[in-house]
Amino acid sequence: MLPFLGGKMLDLLIKNKEQVYAHTSETKPKETLEQHLDLTMHYFEKIYNEKNLSSIEENFIKLFNNPLMFKELLRSAIYLHDIGKVNVDFQILKMDNKQFGKNTMDKGEHSLLSSLIYLDYYYKEISKNKDSDSLVVAYINAYVISRHHGGLSDISSFQESLQKLLLMNKDNKNITYLLLNSIQLDEDKLTSIYNIVKKRISAYSEDWENSIPYIYARWLYSVLVACDFYATSHYLYKEVEHIGVIDNPQQWQVQYEKTNLVQSIRNQNVDTMPLNKLRTELFLEVEQNAKNNLNELLYYLEAPTGIGKTNTSINLAMQLLNNDSTLNKIFYVFPFNTLAEQTYNALKDIYNDEFDIAVVNSITPFKEKDTAEDAPDYGSILLDNQFLHYDMVVTSHVGLFDILFGTGREQTARLYQLCNSIIILDEIQSYKNIIWTEIIGFLNMYSKLLNIRIIIMSATLPYLGKLIGDDSIVKLVNDRDKYYNNPLIKNRVKLDFEMIGEENTFDALNEKIAEHEQQEKKILVEFINKQSAYDFYIQLKEMNFDTEIVLITGDDNKFDRRAIIKKIKKSDKIIVISTQVIEAGVDIDMDIGFKDISLLDAEEQFLGRINRSCLKENCIVYFFNLDNLRLIYKEDLRTDKLLTLAEPENRQYLVTKNFDTYYDKVLEDLLIENKSCNDRNVQDFLRNKVGNLDFKKVEEKMQLIDNINMIQVFLARKVVVEDGEIDGKDVWEQYQQLIDNNQMDYAKRKVELSKLSEKLDLFIWNVIEFDKSYNEQIGGIYYIEDGEQYFEDGKFNRKKLTGDDFELL
Repeated sequence: MLPFLGGKMLDLLIKNKEQVYAHTSETKPKETLEQHLDLTMHYFEKIYNEKNLSSIEENFIKLFNNPLMFKELLRSAIYLHDIGKVNVDFQILKMDNKQFGKNTMDKGEHSLLSSLIYLDYYYKEISKNKDSDSLVVAYINAYVISRHHGGLSDISSFQESLQKLLLMNKDNKNITYLLLNSIQLDEDKLTSIYNIVKKRISAYSEDWENSIPYIYARWLYSVLVACDFYATSHYLYKEVEHIGVIDNPQQWQVQYEKTNLVQSIRNQNVDTMPLNKLRTELFLEVEQNAKNNLNELLYYLEAPTGIGKTNTSINLAMQLLNNDSTLNKIFYVFPFNTLAEQTYNALKDIYNDEFDIAVVNSITPFKEKDTAEDAPDYGSILLDNQFLHYDMVVTSHVGLFDILFGTGREQTARLYQLCNSIIILDEIQSYKNIIWTEIIGFLNMYSKLLNIRIIIMSATLPYLGKLIGDDSIVKLVNDRDKYYNNPLIKNRVKLDFEMIGEENTFDALNEKIAEHEQQEKKILVEFINKQSAYDFYIQLKEMNFDTEIVLITGDDNKFDRRAIIKKIKKSDKIIVISTQVIEAGVDIDMDIGFKDISLLDAEEQFLGRINRSCLKENCIVYFFNLDNLRLIYKEDLRTDKLLTLAEPENRQYLVTKNFDTYYDKVLEDLLIENKSCNDRNVQDFLRNKVGNLDFKKVEEKMQLIDNINMIQVFLARKVVVEDGEIDGKDVWEQYQQLIDNNQMDYAKRKVELSKLSEKLDLFIWNVIEFDKSYNEQIGGIYYIEDGEQYFEDGKFNRKKLTGDDFELL
């Protein structure tokens, strides 16, 4: 801590500091402002040391052109974040402070006042040195201080708010009554500061350098909010002891190395199965390339489906973790919650309960750590989830992007946990490619500034570095063709494109399936539209085949999904009708496949479900063309007919696995789009949105999934689970009670709601249209007591509820 921070600094700024309070409690004495600020700095030091933030700080100092006062400005921004609580009206209204008279017109706002006091104090210091880089940092810090009780918005509105506060201060002396010195800033000086800051920020504007102030502001916001939360929690509940860092990397590696699979690889004792030999070669090649490039930040892991990328990536994380002492956390990030759950289970098979691993998403209960207490420590459980106090976090792409680009307080507050971490990103290219340039550009800058190792892995991985002119991203596989053109991979499935031109697709499918149904075969039919899958399932069942027919879509709950997959694995003869959920890492091994064409990436993912073991013969996949791809993937350039299997030339890319040539065409189109005179222009986005710190606009641009006004409908029915039955009526009643219980402690309610979320998910469907009568409504959820009426043969009939026949997955 800098020597002037603490009581001495308060003595320089305010009078009667012992009379100024920061928090109150029904069970404890009021906390003084000085006590709270000191606690905040205590937690800053804790985070700074445990998360190794010194290197992060040096990165920002260097990229901000070495501001003379950076370190002081950073620490005092943390310390002075609540100095605005000297507002007498805040003391009267919020602290019930009897030492002051009646409040005036002010509502007791303090965050904006804190930022004004901070900026006023440092403007005087910075002006002496004529250090414009320090002024930029001070202004950004002041903005962050002003927002620490809310979300991030845009910095131009901050300027307007400061001007209004100055005017208000002229009429209401209560606001700054407790300050020893009056505010020296006026409207003209504020305008001058703003203009200098904007001009100086524009000087950083060399392509992706625009993002330096943006990422810095988000990082500081995260650290500040965490320190403030921890200090407040310390006062109200107890000390925050653990923030979730790996302090024993060797134990993680030793535990991993003890697994039978890794032991067999190390001892060169892999069984004679050819595919396992290929998996071993990939494992060892990636490991060696990682060891040769330990100081790099971004890595590409491209390998065919079913060849062991998950195990290889775990080993890769262990290698990086144990060769860089600054790294202290691992994030595993997936496109779907089902994949997250599946990988979590695989990780738990390796690591016992002594290793702190948690799934963090909207449908998984908050993790409860073992304690000596009899009753759950709800405050700690909630805080752990809010700030990711786990050594390893398994989450979704959407969850990660909320941290990187979201504007909400809880979303952004988690960002500091990414510092000095390893992030394993699976299938990131599966999202709309219209923002691929922005995705790789931001990942590149975040990795440089926050010292993050990012591993991007996929079976069909375009070299996204081309979009930002960066060829330094490490390819962990030297010769991809060694794996893709290996006969085991290349020849495991024969491809047939003749059905693509069929007009009556259902009839053609029925005929071809009938041919294969006579054999002992496992058949998989994939649609890109839920309703099409459902309609074909109903039609196929009417054909009375001597084979069991099952349907699996995104409408199935996780228990049904598990039961269906278990049945598929046990069966020698079965017909599976599905949507693209079957591509999401589902470990099944089918004989015959039929697929509605979509993106080339999805076609390859689907092929990974056919002859996955590479031990079968005469396996074949037929492609057909039924539903409109553009209705699903909207702006994605890969929906252009010239880039799908509808164009005969593209079929060879899938046959030969020559995805590089295919993606060269896609990236070429993207580079043209990046320069277009519209909202897709990347330079305009960087200069006018990112460079101007318009956090809301950046969040909007970086949405992985386009916002559609979905309606949530709770369909009460009885659902069979692994250990019994769950009645939707009971779950809804529990939900009602939790929502209505105003006497329950906030932390306890949030934890109990998280426990219930897993059950709620069994009964909630998202629909685009809904005009049916309902029994009750809580928030945005409509409750229908007789939910069973919308199901046939145990499957949700979407048309019955909405009349809409189009839904993805």
